[in-house]
Parts: sequence; C-alpha cells; structure tokens
Amino acid sequence: MAEGGGPHRPRANPYNTGRRPGPRGVFPEPSRAVTATPSSLTLLLPGLLTDARIAPELARQLAESAPTLAAWLAAAQPAEEAFDPFDAGCTALEFWWLRRAGYRPHDGKYGAGLAPLLAGDPAPGEPVWLAELAHVQIGRDGPVLTDPADLGTTQAESEALLAAAQPALEGHGAGVAAIDARRWRLRLPAGTAHHTGTPGAVAGAVLDAWWPRTLEARPWRKLANEIQMEWHGSSVNQAREAHGRPPVNALWLHGGAAPWHPAWPDGR
Repeated sequence: MAEGGGPHRPRANPYNTGRRPGPRGVFPEPSRAVTATPSSLTLLLPGLLTDARIAPELARQLAESAPTLAAWLAAAQPAEEAFDPFDAGCTALEFWWLRRAGYRPHDGKYGAGLAPLLAGDPAPGEPVWLAELAHVQIGRDGPVLTDPADLGTTQAESEALLAAAQPALEGHGAGVAAIDARRWRLRLPAGTAHHTGTPGAVAGAVLDAWWPRTLEARPWRKLANEIQMEWHGSSVNQAREAHGRPPVNALWLHGGAAPWHPAWPDGR
C-alpha cells in the first residue's frame, strides 16, 4: 500500500448497519435489544431496510410469516436519520449503541469510543488503541479487509504472530499487550495514528477509502507494513494456508478514545 494519492470517500449509506450485530460482550445482541415503557416499545432490527428492488416481496412475506411484527412496524412513526459510516467511523448499529450509552466524541469519530469497551479495564486517561489480526485480500477495485471475526485465529497463532511483530513494534516505540486471540492493545507514541473506522464498518470495503494517506498517518502505515513483511511466509501463515485458511497478513488499528463508562438510559 504505497503512499501517494488521496482516499476516495465511500458513498454514504443511511441504512448501513454493518456486517455483524456488534461486538459480542459489549452491547446486547439484537435479539435482546428490546426496551419498553408502559407506553412505548423499542425494537432494534439491524439490516431490516434492504434493497428497494426486493423490499416489496420481503414485506409481503413478512406480513405472512410474522404478522405481529408487521403490525408493529405498520404502527410505528417513521423518522429518517442520515448516517454516514465514514463520518462516524463505525456501523450504524455501533453508532446507535454508543450514543445510547452516553458516549460523545470530544475530538474525532464516534467509532473511536468502542475500543475502550473492548479493552476491558484500561488505565484512566490513556487513549485506547486496538489492533485486530486481519486478512487483506486483493479485490477487483483494490485491497479489501475481510471481517477479522471470521479469521478464527487461535491463542497459539496470536502469540506466535505477536512474537514476530514485537521487534517492529519496539522499534517504533510501541507497547503491546494481548487482549484475546484476535485482538491486541497497543500503546503508541503521540501522533502515530488516528481512528478511521471499526472493523465492522471497514470489513468488505476497499481500504483505499479508509486508510488515510496523509502525513499524520504515515508512521502507522510504515509500522503496519513492517509487521506485514515479518508475517509474510511465517510458519503460522504457512500452516493456515496448508489447511485452506486465509493468512493473517495485516493489523487493523482503531480506537484512540480515553476510557469511559456507559450510562444506559433507565439503567439499561
């Protein structure tokens, strides 16, 4: 991923809810995302709004297979809210939960607030950066990030990849601690990087639109490229490819917000 040129801004999709329901263990699963008062009911239905070409047929099938849900939807008061995943740096679902939990970005994108929740119990005041073990493949329009949750990295693989990346990280003054088999926490020198998007928002998209080619982003791009070269041909990736699994050939960085504590409305 060479320097030069500017990123192409992805077209805004007001109905984009991302590829996954949301980070497990941080926000409730959509099936449980129901809140109610004596006079109102809130249902969270990611992906409900679909392509207009097939929406009429789906609506007909919904009325036949789920008449109660269809009746609720018919009684709802529609209100449209424009949403741009590039501006928010997260999926629409992540944005909804972050805003509902009381997160307000002081400087940057909403999606930066997800990392402190995934990191567990980070030290107060420190910006929280997370690096997700990832696979980048070359698509028709350029490099594409596959969903890190689909890689299925094991703890042993993660430890071996961390050991291989350690010299490059230390050479750039970065500290690292593993959170789980697919995610590390990085402590980066000031000015090394900034949040562009959560893995859920970026997965499946051409990276040229999300990976900035600015001078400010160059330190992280350089470090990420060095790690990528260390992993190329590693025993971990050789074994993965021998078993028909995609290699781990990238780190996707996101976050940068200070730790914060969710404040759910009505305690939920």
